[in-house]
Amino acid sequence: MSITVRVKVIREDGYWIGLPVDVPGSFAGKTLDEMMDEARAALPLLADCESDELTVEYVYDIGTEAARALDRFTELAGRVKDVTAAYDDAAKSAARALTAEGITERDGARLMGLSKQRVHQLKHAQ
Repeated sequence: MSITVRVKVIREDGYWIGLPVDVPGSFAGKTLDEMMDEARAALPLLADCESDELTVEYVYDIGTEAARALDRFTELAGRVKDVTAAYDDAAKSAARALTAEGITERDGARLMGLSKQRVHQLKHAQ
């Protein structure tokens, strides 16, 4: 059985405070990690479950401007991760294709705008 507990997180007087939505209690810490450690220790008892049955969903109430900026950052971070993976795959493919055409690593490096060593790494990467 899996239980999900939502915890609203606010910042107050220099502390992060976690307020569970569906179970009684609260957690606090000077840092998010401290607050989350406290929540991780107490929530299984409060929700009457084992810790491996518990999923905690944190909802941050950090102010409109900060939330908007964080949402934008998170969106772009996800896109960067996707683009980076695609870039890496394309670089490996290009290094292998150039070599397969008989183009040296040195000339392939010039064509790709990379170092010869990097082309060699890409050509042999998994």
